[in-house]
Amino acid sequence: MRFPADLARIASVRDFAAETADDLGATVDRDDLALIVGELAANAAEHQAGEALLLLRVHADGGVDVEVTDADPTIPRAIDSAPDDPQGHRGLRLVSAISHSWGVSPEGTGKRIWARLSPAR
Repeated sequence: MRFPADLARIASVRDFAAETADDLGATVDRDDLALIVGELAANAAEHQAGEALLLLRVHADGGVDVEVTDADPTIPRAIDSAPDDPQGHRGLRLVSAISHSWGVSPEGTGKRIWARLSPAR
């Protein structure tokens, strides 16, 4: 799914991911999937001006890889921040805590950030 750099569209990106994961037989926790997709999509929408691309890959065990590719070459990092930090900065910490693994790699002139969700037990 391609989506614009518009924070108002993040809910539709999360909905698309949930519906697609269901259609493809994923067995991950839907709240975890929504949180991770929302955080990665919001980062892409907030930090660059063009479109971003969401890709879901469902594994045979029901786990899911979530990938968001955007045009911003800046590699994000998880930041320790206070719970009352008005800037937030907790998104990648949440992704790290909820996902099995996650990472970032350069992709063309931008980057690809991904997270793997394990199947729900």
